[in-house]
Amino acid sequence: MLDYACNTLLEFGKVLDAKEQLVAGTLYFITLEATDGGVKKTYEAKVWVKEWENFKELLEFKPVDAATPVCGGITEVKDFANSLVIDDLARFAVDEHNNKQASYISLLFGAVGTAISITIISFGAIHIFKRMNVGSLDLGDFLGIAYLTLLCHRLSKYT
Repeated sequence: MLDYACNTLLEFGKVLDAKEQLVAGTLYFITLEATDGGVKKTYEAKVWVKEWENFKELLEFKPVDAATPVCGGITEVKDFANSLVIDDLARFAVDEHNNKQASYISLLFGAVGTAISITIISFGAIHIFKRMNVGSLDLGDFLGIAYLTLLCHRLSKYT
C-alpha cells in the first residue's frame, strides 16, 4: 500500500500466521507484518497457487482489522515460520500489492495531466477566437472547443 504522504511502499517484515485451503490448487491465507512509512502494521493476504501451472495470484490484501472471517476446510500450515514457500508467497503478496498501488498512482497522474493540458489548450483556443473578433461565445462553443481539444489530445498519443 502506498503511503501518499511519505510516498513509501510497504516493506515485508515477517510471516505471523499461515493457513491453507485445497481448491483447484491451494489457497493460502497469510497473516504478515509489513512496515508502512516506518510503522509496523499487520496485513492478511490471500494467495491462490496452482503449482502444476506455475501460477500464483494475489486475490486479497488488506489490513487485519478489515479481514473477513474464513470458511471451513482451512487448515494450519505446519511450521510456517520456517517455510520458504510461505515466506516467498508473503513477499509476492506485498510486491503485487505495491505494484497495484503504483499503477493506481500513475493512472491518477495521467488523468490529472490530461485534464491540465486540455484546460490549457482550451483557454488558448478561446483566446484566439476572442482575438479574431468572432463575437461572444456561448456554452456550446466552449463545450465544442473542449471536445475538439480532448480529441486532438487522444489522437496525439497515436502519432
